[in-house]
Amino acid sequence: MVAQGAGQLRCRERTAVEGRAVGLIRPIVTLPLTVIKGVVRVAEAVRDQAVQKEPQNPAAIRRELERIAEAAAAGGLSEQEKTAAQQRVFHRMLRDGP
Repeated sequence: MVAQGAGQLRCRERTAVEGRAVGLIRPIVTLPLTVIKGVVRVAEAVRDQAVQKEPQNPAAIRRELERIAEAAAAGGLSEQEKTAAQQRVFHRMLRDGP
């Protein structure tokens, strides 16, 4: 019984040493991923700001109104649908305005 207990103790010691080695190696291996994650977060923040400012952009509003007019001219929208779509654009513009 004593020999079995000593074997378990050696196994625990070895596991603790291996755990410390992995603990030292992991930051070195994952450091490049941390940099990439940071770059991705910055890119997402820039994208989110651009999306928030898009409704305020006069060119974007004009493009959307032109798409609505083209769809109506092609017969894809009825007069009611066209008016409703234009009103949605105007309401969004007023809601998200400066």
